[in-house]
Amino acid sequence: MMRIPVSFLEMFRSNFTDFAVACKLYSLVNGYTRLSKNGYEVCIKQETIAAVCKCSVASVKRSVRRLEEMGIITYKYRLDGSDGHLGAYHYALKPYDLSKDYFYINNKKAYSSDLKPKLFYVYAVFCKLICNDIARFYQPLNDLVNILNLNKNSVCSLIKELIEKGLIRKQRKKTRCGDYTDNTYFVVLRVVGNIKKSGAHTH
Repeated sequence: MMRIPVSFLEMFRSNFTDFAVACKLYSLVNGYTRLSKNGYEVCIKQETIAAVCKCSVASVKRSVRRLEEMGIITYKYRLDGSDGHLGAYHYALKPYDLSKDYFYINNKKAYSSDLKPKLFYVYAVFCKLICNDIARFYQPLNDLVNILNLNKNSVCSLIKELIEKGLIRKQRKKTRCGDYTDNTYFVVLRVVGNIKKSGAHTH
């Protein structure tokens, strides 16, 4: 599981690729990550970021430049490899206080599900909206459309894709009268040998 600053959702609301690249970089930060005067020091090839985020290397390069302009990447450099070619980039990332104002994403599950940047962002929003005390959330579809800044057809299509990928579950519930209520969508977290429902969405 990786912790993502809540501010990222608004910061990257209009650029899903930047969000995906930033999340991938911060997913590399752990208890063993070196913290220098420039920030958290991580190392990864841009080709690897592109493969994980399902975008082109050119898109990653553009995102990295924008993240530098925003001050999220505070420094970057490359070292010569033993074969004379340039090695992977080393990045210094702005430290965030992840003891508050953050949410969790199951990065292993997300990164193994071939999520393109827009779909990854929608999945992240679902993860953020989980209310941990009741393990579900209720959000009208129109509100979700506003949160995602997408039209209704796009939101419904993206939710359908998340369901097909096994990241979201849909359930229809009946009232006491036997009528069906609005659909409920569960964010699914896989644990060893089991499936855990950790959140829900209704409209």
